[in-house]
Amino acid sequence: MQEFREILVAITNAHTSKAELAQAITLAADNQAELTFVSIVQPAWFENPLLSRDDFQSFWDEHLLAIAQPAMDAGITVTTRQICGHPFHEVIRLVETEGYDLVVKLAEPSGVFNRRQLTGNDLNLLRRCPCPVWMMQDKDAEQPAQAPVILVALDTSTDTPEQIALNRKLLASADHLALQEKASLHVLHVWDLYGEDRLQGPFINMSREQVNELLKETESTNRDRINTLVTTNGIGDAAQCHLVRGRASHEIQKLAASLKTDLIIMGTAGRTGLAAFVVGNTAENVFAGVDCSILAIKPDGKKHQAVSNETDANK
Repeated sequence: MQEFREILVAITNAHTSKAELAQAITLAADNQAELTFVSIVQPAWFENPLLSRDDFQSFWDEHLLAIAQPAMDAGITVTTRQICGHPFHEVIRLVETEGYDLVVKLAEPSGVFNRRQLTGNDLNLLRRCPCPVWMMQDKDAEQPAQAPVILVALDTSTDTPEQIALNRKLLASADHLALQEKASLHVLHVWDLYGEDRLQGPFINMSREQVNELLKETESTNRDRINTLVTTNGIGDAAQCHLVRGRASHEIQKLAASLKTDLIIMGTAGRTGLAAFVVGNTAENVFAGVDCSILAIKPDGKKHQAVSNETDANK
């Protein structure tokens, strides 16, 4: 895996946490990367009648400097930027124009009744950002005494060249980060037999024995694929593999909780057009039900819809 060299820490509406900043500094130090802290506020912030533009600018300068200071103290090359605009538009524009290879972002608060539901800005960033996005939960939990746990979720239900390439990319990222963080690595695939409930219906009319045989074949095929991926990526005994039958988002959440996972790595479809606004992507559903961060990675060459003519979901 190519190491992260240019990391963008996206801070929206002055919302940040100690955990987010500590993670960004650790990643930069481990990869000898440069850090850019970009603070993005929406235009409405400048319309506060109780605060002049000059006063706000002074506050903004001091706030961003305080955020970046620990990274500078650690000897990391740091750049700070201030942008007024719509958050996910501006982050994607920076990634496209300046070639950042990782975005670290704290999930925005979404209300007291469903605080882990991703906002429109964060959903769009996960779906459309050209580079990997490290989305962190909104909490400042103490670092656990145990070694970190990384869970990488693969999809071995198909063996197309594109899916194999994405699975290998996910495994390479997981292995690289596990070595850096001295973390235990777990590899998961959630499988099921598509249309099982209809196989014994009047149109197909398979026997229970035939369905059971299909279940065994499907499980065996997925087990062989996940073992082959782990072996060909040179991970071997360094990872523990899990093959679970069920619904992907639910089983990923369940295993992540039982392992006390710190980071889930998974692919994202990178949908475009109308499909980009359809809620239901596994990565999005998983994030709403876990207490850890997610590193979302797109397939190589995956394109996203240009954002210049779109309306920000939080406008």
